[in-house]
Amino acid sequence: ARQRGRAGMRRQRAPTPPHTPPPVVNVWMGVRVGKARKAHGVTYPAMSGPDAFNCVVRGHLNTLENQPAALTLLLLAALFKPCGSAMAGAVWVVGRVVYFLGYSSGRPAARAKGAFNHFGQLAQMWIVVAGAVKLLRA
Repeated sequence: ARQRGRAGMRRQRAPTPPHTPPPVVNVWMGVRVGKARKAHGVTYPAMSGPDAFNCVVRGHLNTLENQPAALTLLLLAALFKPCGSAMAGAVWVVGRVVYFLGYSSGRPAARAKGAFNHFGQLAQMWIVVAGAVKLLRA
């Protein structure tokens, strides 16, 4: 879609990228939980077992717990700045992967390496707040 920019010049509007990484990451984490179940002999419906298994499950569940807020921010920020929202969303996804890999290593403290995922969420919050303020002033 074309839009008019400043001074009436036509500019190309950046397309919103498809938002597929979170579901793909969740499936990948779920597969890792399934492999950990087999490796540690934890049968369904049990959700706990040896510490190494619990770390894998917690890494996945923590991502699932944070995903609704992250996707809501992604959508709201995309209304104001689609490319900025996508970049911040990518930071969140990569941070969650690093978090999961650290947590599932069996050393829960290693999950801190993925804490940078919060920078993606903070950037999206900034975009949303700035956009809302701009709308209120209009």
